[in-house]
Order: sequence, then structure tokens, then C-alpha cells
Amino acid sequence: MAIIDSAKTKTLFTKLQQIKKLTEETDAIKAEIRELLPDGDYAADGLILSVTGKTVLDAAAFAKKYPAAKRPELYKLAPDLPAIRVLLGADEYKKIVAKGTSSVSVKADPKAKK
Repeated sequence: MAIIDSAKTKTLFTKLQQIKKLTEETDAIKAEIRELLPDGDYAADGLILSVTGKTVLDAAAFAKKYPAAKRPELYKLAPDLPAIRVLLGADEYKKIVAKGTSSVSVKADPKAKK
């Protein structure tokens, strides 16, 4: 394990805990607003509160009404990365993938002394 500045790690951990708490609070407020208000814009003390519903595809209903065999123009093919790795092998897989942005996370070490 690489050694890094423990102060930065502690700061990151603290900030992530604060973000988690604030996210939980804002999610609860948003849930309450969604229950109380229909879609629309609302004035609130010099602010505009917008409630906007999302439209999501009911994949099962869509596939039943528009089967791919009858309406192929409504579908598109996408590579299946797990199948590519299995069927073409690890070496070929490495040739066709690029590294994305690394994620960074920090959590409390349950073995650490408090």
C-alpha cells in the first residue's frame, strides 16, 4: 500500500462524511417536495423551485409492442464487454479498452484504533 499524506486522507474522509450527511438531508427534502407538489415552477423567497418529472421507458411494454424482429430501426447494437473478454480473451480485450478516470474513495478502517 502506498503511503500518502494522512492529514489529506483524514480531510477527505471528513469531507465525504459531510457530503454524505448533506446528500441524505437534501434527498429527504426533495422526496418531500415530490410528494407535495406536481410538476411545475414555484416561487419561494426569491428562488424558483422547479419540479420536473422524468419520463422513462417501460422496456418490457416497449419490447412487447415493438419487437426487435419487426422494428429493428428502433434498436441499436452495443458491444457486450463481459462477453468480449470471455470470447476474445484477456489479451485481445486489453487491446480494445481504454482506462477511464480513476475513482477515489476513503472509508474508516474498522481495525484502526480510535
